Amino acid sequence: MNKMNDSFGTFNESSKFTNNNEISDSTKEITDQVNNISLRLRMLEEHYSNLRKKTQVIDKNMLNVNKKNNKEIKVIDISLNEFKMDLSDTREKIELIIKELELCTKKEDFTVLDKYVHLWKPMNFVTKEEVLKLIQEYKNSRK
Repeated sequence: MNKMNDSFGTFNESSKFTNNNEISDSTKEITDQVNNISLRLRMLEEHYSNLRKKTQVIDKNMLNVNKKNNKEIKVIDISLNEFKMDLSDTREKIELIIKELELCTKKEDFTVLDKYVHLWKPMNFVTKEEVLKLIQEYKNSRK
């Protein structure tokens, strides 16, 4: 065996072999760690890609739902405006009916008329034809 002195101590062939094994072991560890990190990175990238796809699908669905809701809101708004117009027309008609009812005869007026009708007893009145007939009969009876 060949021994050499250097500033770090003695060096021989067996230590060189030991150092190579240590180096290859540490290289293997580093390689394993890099491979592990690379695998983790690929998994994270795949997870991120899946999340991005899910987010895009959710965004698309939200846009579709938003469009549908906007259409429904427009239909409801149109219906509401029609309802308001119908309500306004109905109010106008009710106000017109109220005004006409105010112009109509009141119950008190009918009671007054009823009293006059009972007082005069118009059923006992004679029609013009009846008077003419009575006059004619009277004339005929005098002849």
